[in-house]
Amino acid sequence: MKKIVLPVIVFLGFCSLYAQSLPSWITNTKFKGDFRLREEYKDQSGEIERYRTRIRFRIGYETLINEKVKFGAGFATGSGDPRSTNVTLSDSDSKKDFNLDYAYVEYKPFHNLLIWGGKYKGIKHTLFRPTDLLWDSDITPEGAGLIYKTQVSDNTKLFFNGSYIVLDEFKSSGADPFLYFVQPGIELKLGNAKVKAGITYYSAIHAKGNSFEYSSHTNSYDSEGRLIYDYSVLNPNFEVKWKVNGSFVRYFKVFGEYVSNSDAESNDSGYEFGFGFGKKVKKFGDAEIKYNYRYLEKDAWLDIFPDSDAFGGKTDVKGHELEVKYGLGKNVYLTVDYYDLKRIIDDSVSSKLLQIDFNFKF
Repeated sequence: MKKIVLPVIVFLGFCSLYAQSLPSWITNTKFKGDFRLREEYKDQSGEIERYRTRIRFRIGYETLINEKVKFGAGFATGSGDPRSTNVTLSDSDSKKDFNLDYAYVEYKPFHNLLIWGGKYKGIKHTLFRPTDLLWDSDITPEGAGLIYKTQVSDNTKLFFNGSYIVLDEFKSSGADPFLYFVQPGIELKLGNAKVKAGITYYSAIHAKGNSFEYSSHTNSYDSEGRLIYDYSVLNPNFEVKWKVNGSFVRYFKVFGEYVSNSDAESNDSGYEFGFGFGKKVKKFGDAEIKYNYRYLEKDAWLDIFPDSDAFGGKTDVKGHELEVKYGLGKNVYLTVDYYDLKRIIDDSVSSKLLQIDFNFKF
């Protein structure tokens, strides 16, 4: 035993001394990653039933350049579609694409203000969004933005989010399309409940008359395939979450949001509401359940952004989603997600999607 212990102690001591001599940006760097194995069944009008196996692999890191500046970058599987990092197992064991998912810099001049620029690490980090009605969670927005939070009392916080997001760039035109948003909001503690609410205003500039790659092709277009509307969108949203002292249920929440596009002449609104309960999944036996109902009209929102699993990311969609998460061990959990959706204008057109995911975080 002594012959084994002594070399180990010497090795650890050497590593400690070596780490102290490394540049500070290396010791200040954190890595993270995850892998997902998915079995999927899809039954959609006009298409054959599909069964497929898919994988997702993501890895990223963040490093402190100094006490106020942070750099981050990440890579993920996928075809380049901004709303999906999945790849399907097919094509005789072919090699799979691996792309730059995000690369950004953060500047924090004050403790309650953060400014970011580049291709950011995820839309969920740029604004409060209690559902995927408007934004697919895989989108990593490109542009710049700020995030501000301030504590005004023991039970009250205020926040403000704003971003400028590049939509496209044309070498033959100076009218490049972009989206900006502003979102003021409030967080309240009321006994065992936490209330978070915001109201977001979006404006898509130079969207009208253009078409976008990765569109779901469900907005209103002219005969040449160009958008006939701009998108000036008002989006109030909220979430209320209660703490519960049960063995298996530690929280219950309700959430929702509404959207309205003042630039469209009709089919210009939508909403989503739902509830969830359970215990945040951290270990074996933890479980969470979430249900929501969505209703998103044809021109309520740009069809390049909504959840790609909800009828392929289309607008003009209504229906149900049920999601269950179950802990299989530390950093390992199972997710079962089921969508039952229809088109609004023609509800004979439907889509049913079942996803069974095994998730691994490291």
